[in-house]
Amino acid sequence: MNWIKENKIAISIILVLTIGLVWSYSGKQSDNQVLQFDEVDWNKPFEKNFALESVYKNSTQLPEHNTVCFPAKKLLCNSGACENAEPKVFNLISGGSVSLSLNPTFSRCDSKGCDTYDSQFEPSGEYVNVQPLDPKGIMFKMSSLNSKYVEVVTLGLDTHVSYGYCVSDSEI
Repeated sequence: MNWIKENKIAISIILVLTIGLVWSYSGKQSDNQVLQFDEVDWNKPFEKNFALESVYKNSTQLPEHNTVCFPAKKLLCNSGACENAEPKVFNLISGGSVSLSLNPTFSRCDSKGCDTYDSQFEPSGEYVNVQPLDPKGIMFKMSSLNSKYVEVVTLGLDTHVSYGYCVSDSEI
């Protein structure tokens, strides 16, 4: 007990430094920490993207298509983090059937127009994978059960991930 009384100042300094270090590191994220976002519930319908549906309906120069896909959620990721972003691109798919198209195309469109790619469609179980014949950093996968999709696009070294729903062009 005598030792504690004699070293009160040293013990106080050590205690203050320890509390300061714990407090300082408690606000910092680990490099391995995964950021959490609103979870995508594949069993519930996505909210409609009325803004992009309006852009689609008001477009006059669209490539031939039979399916249109609208994003409901988008994430923009770079080497440091991912963040929610406003979806501004919708997709058009050509052919009589997404999985059976003879000359399929895949288009990415916004209010300024469309970029269209000759593509190959590969069924895989209940999904259809869409890949441009000349790879452009695009991966598109759609469920054949509920027509929901995920699209991954790289622009430079950034990655854009969109989740959404597809409908027949006659349903819009």
